Amino acid sequence: MKAGELVVAETALAVIERDAAARATRRLMEQAREALPPELAYLADGLMAEAIVKAVEFSRHSVSETTEKIYADDWTTFRAWCAERKAPALPAHPVVVASYLSECADRMGRSGLRLILAAIAFYHRRSGHPWTSADPTISTVMRSILRK
Repeated sequence: MKAGELVVAETALAVIERDAAARATRRLMEQAREALPPELAYLADGLMAEAIVKAVEFSRHSVSETTEKIYADDWTTFRAWCAERKAPALPAHPVVVASYLSECADRMGRSGLRLILAAIAFYHRRSGHPWTSADPTISTVMRSILRK
């Protein structure tokens, strides 16, 4: 490769890398905009943009990759169960969650049920829905299941 060709190749590579970085930043900005309520979406384009992008990036790594995979599997199963019964999975009413846990109780142990509940909580919180597994409907059913 000649010197002139090398300069052209290095320049092309730099442009590709810059474009890829710009696309990644735009994707993060879009996620930041989506994470904000509509009345605050303008903040994703202003002086807070960089801080919001950092916060979104941190939130994407709030759990390990393994935990994320386990939660995703449990969430997919829960969503399918809800879809079969025409019940909303997000946000899921506490009665729906308690019913699902009741159905899972025959084939799962304590840790499996707690993991399902953690996955449902994780996806609700990640989507911006208020969530507490301490809701009396859920906690009463869970306590009863775990006692058996």
